[in-house]
Amino acid sequence: MTSNHRSVTDGLVSDTESRDSAAREDGVRRVRTACLILAVVQGLYVPRGPGALSLSDPQLRLTIINFVVAMSIAGAMSYRPATRHWRFAAWFGCSVLIFTGTASSIIQHEIDSHLLTVVIFSLGPSVLMPWEPRWQGLLNISCLVSFAVLSFIVGYHDIDRAHRIAVLLGAIATSQANTFFSARYRDRIREAAVRTHSIVEGALDAFVAMNQDGVVEEWNLRACAMFGFSGAEAHGHLLSDLIIALSLHPGARCSSC
Repeated sequence: MTSNHRSVTDGLVSDTESRDSAAREDGVRRVRTACLILAVVQGLYVPRGPGALSLSDPQLRLTIINFVVAMSIAGAMSYRPATRHWRFAAWFGCSVLIFTGTASSIIQHEIDSHLLTVVIFSLGPSVLMPWEPRWQGLLNISCLVSFAVLSFIVGYHDIDRAHRIAVLLGAIATSQANTFFSARYRDRIREAAVRTHSIVEGALDAFVAMNQDGVVEEWNLRACAMFGFSGAEAHGHLLSDLIIALSLHPGARCSSC
């Protein structure tokens, strides 16, 4: 009984680690894709024509900074040790783009386009990034600080100021709430998966789950004892191939069964 309990516990730990790894890979893939798209967008903003490419142009320098940051983060996400910090990379990249947008708006002495940028960078990651509310909160702080700095320097005091603040606060509240409920939903899915896995692994009968092509997707300890293949050996193989292999080698047994 103790051995069976230990095996179930080990299976739960392994399953949790694999799900955490899958979540990290999903986050890394999203960060890398977003950075590549941003790099392409920044390339579209590069001025064209004779004499247009002048490093003395502050707008061009800001565009180059955005491009370099986006490509650097995309490259870093291809380096495995750095993938653990994909949340920080996403927050840092968004914050840099927000503050370079602030600098651009200060140069142009214009605030409305930056408000749109801040709203997009507040709402977008809350939908695209599978991160926790605290990271969304840090990003929203960057949005608030950049908008406050721009408002202070540009000095807008017209009748639309209250409307701009209301739009910004509404976007921030919406993004924070969306991130909170998305994270809660992911946690519930993870808990349900762990609970289902524990039930399957602790079952007294053999349990085998296949997809529509007959490929094994679930294989519990009792199935291991019955067929002689561990879950790792059976997963991803056709059940028919495993049965044929068992009939050809009836004495074969997995050491972990």
